[in-house]
Order: sequence, then C-alpha cells, then structure tokens
Amino acid sequence: MALQSIDISAIARPFVDELVARSHCTVHLGVVNGDEIIHLIRADSDRPYVMPSRVGLAIPMHCTGIGKVVLSSRTNDELESFVARAGLQARTEHTITSLEGLRTEIADVRRFGYALDREENVPGLGCIAAPIRDHTGTVKYGVSMTTLLIEHTLEQIEGMSSMVVGTADKISAALGYRD
Repeated sequence: MALQSIDISAIARPFVDELVARSHCTVHLGVVNGDEIIHLIRADSDRPYVMPSRVGLAIPMHCTGIGKVVLSSRTNDELESFVARAGLQARTEHTITSLEGLRTEIADVRRFGYALDREENVPGLGCIAAPIRDHTGTVKYGVSMTTLLIEHTLEQIEGMSSMVVGTADKISAALGYRD
C-alpha cells in the first residue's frame, strides 16, 4: 500500500531538472489517466519561450510521445480496444488518425524504446519520450523532452534519445524497477 502512495513528482523532479539543464528543452512527466495523459511536471528550459502545456492538462494518448510509450506497453488487442473506445481525433494535420498508422508507430516505439511526436499534438513542436516503469514493470508514466522545430530538427531531437531514455531509466530505478 505504501508504494501506491509514492509521490512520483518528488522522486522524478531531480532527474527532470537534470534533463532540462542538459538539453535546454522543456521536459514533461506524465501519467496515464483513462485514455489520456496528464502532465504531472512541466520544467521549462532557459529558452525565451514557454510551451503551451500545463500541469494537470489532459491530452489524448495517440498524439503525444508520453501517450505512445504507454500504448507501446499494451498488447495489440488492448491497442485496438483503445482506438475503438477513444478514437483517433486529429489535433493537427500530422496526427495519426488510423489504426493501421498507430500500429506502425507503436511497432517503432517498441523497437526503438522511445516515441516521437512530430507536430502531432501542437503545430511547430517536436517531442521525444521514453517509458517510466514502476516497481512492477508497468508503464503508466513517461518523460518527454519538447522543443520548437525551428530550433531543433526531428533528427536532432531523435539524436537526444539516449538522454531521455536514460532519464526514464533513472526514474524507473528510483521507483523500484529492476531490469
């Protein structure tokens, strides 16, 4: 019972702050809530702009990096059930809106261990996210790094995957996950 009341925000904050300092990008930590992701942490960089996100904001899973890493931990049947239940509403012209497209994307997330958001949630923003596992190995959290696509290309963002995956792994270990 004590493990269920752990404050992930307090545990994760030092790791999130370290990622912000290293990447100079905005970092989010989110948790699954039903069929959406809710941001628990938003840590801004030293850049002169602020992302249009906020703590407590609920975002559909299919168009966010954190949502995709959560979905990648589910079975293909669970993925189909999610799509049937939640739908795949377009948030931008780049949002994945078909089950086939989402299946392909989730297969890539499973293969690479991280997810990209290529202007799928907000035009002009790119994101890379990695899964956070709790002590049971369950993925219900994720950490993401977000930047303006006029500042970084998608290739540059993907090149920072080791920083994001490393941060997620550190947070997972702090939550008691053992690989």
